[in-house]
Amino acid sequence: MSENLKSNAERPRPTSLSGIPDLLADAQKSTPEMDRALVRDLLRTRQGQAAIREGLLRTAEGRQLVAGEFGITVVDRSDRDGKPIVALLIPTHKKPENETGNALAKMIPEARKVCHIVERPCIASSVVHWVRDQLLSQLYKSKTPFDYVLFMDDDMVPAPQALNVLLSRKVDVIGAVCTVRQDPPLPNVRYFNRNEFVFQTADIDRPGLWEVGAVGTGFMLISKKALDAVGEYTLSQQYSRKYLGMNPEIADAREKRERARYANDGNAFWFEFLKHPLGDGEYGEDISFCFKARECGFTIYADSTEDVGHIGNYAYGRQDYWAYRDEAVQRGLVIHLGNPTQAVSPQASEPVAEVEYVG
Repeated sequence: MSENLKSNAERPRPTSLSGIPDLLADAQKSTPEMDRALVRDLLRTRQGQAAIREGLLRTAEGRQLVAGEFGITVVDRSDRDGKPIVALLIPTHKKPENETGNALAKMIPEARKVCHIVERPCIASSVVHWVRDQLLSQLYKSKTPFDYVLFMDDDMVPAPQALNVLLSRKVDVIGAVCTVRQDPPLPNVRYFNRNEFVFQTADIDRPGLWEVGAVGTGFMLISKKALDAVGEYTLSQQYSRKYLGMNPEIADAREKRERARYANDGNAFWFEFLKHPLGDGEYGEDISFCFKARECGFTIYADSTEDVGHIGNYAYGRQDYWAYRDEAVQRGLVIHLGNPTQAVSPQASEPVAEVEYVG
């Protein structure tokens, strides 16, 4: 064994990054072998492992290294620069389509000009609303600060500016106008007929911002404020009490059980299949979420200014519907909404609320 390695082996193992300079100062000189040995010593202890993580996250260079090597975005208070934090959540059946990954690679650099993107791990399942809820519960339990979540399905192809446009609206619930991935390519936007509690396909006939009854979650931006409210609405059994006529005592007992479960698993079941109030089947998970958000006082918006394709035989989009629109109107397949809303503009909107940081 060389003298340098022998002397290094005789030294006490460091348990923090602050101990490394002192150890190196005692040595005649630092060698690559000594540096590697010190890092190995740190990695052998839990304290050392925690110290390395903290050391990496303490500097901008370290955070960039973590992001580049592991795909994990770490947002520091001092680096936030007033930009909102968006958690990207991708539910998937097996894995995202190649076209989706290529579109993300173009969209994320553009989005980082106006926000911080936190890319969360994908979760795969054949039941999509279970995946959405699990993605949200894991996000909340991780204590990651965020202002919005962007739900993006694994077969969507957004334009590079798609997220920037949704963020510029500064609203709590907004989805990009997409279409189903088959002919006829009808929009994923719904008009709500309150008299019959029916959601009908809406006619989105031009670019713009629309106030709607519901919009699909294929590419949907939701504020933390809205998620918190919908989660509380669900846990408190408001839908069952108001629309399904649940006995108050039964509803109270169910709420108590649900809150106990939520304290354990963090799942507020933001997305679910709500029973139709008149007994006519169920609402889909996206319509159910929008219904609950409306009940909590939020307006639902749909934006048709940027293309977000939906992969079928190819990426179906707005232009496919607009080419088919006249026939859809004649056949009564869609409900005309009039002109896009002018009620919201980025300049007139309130700023995004500051998030609470943990740690």
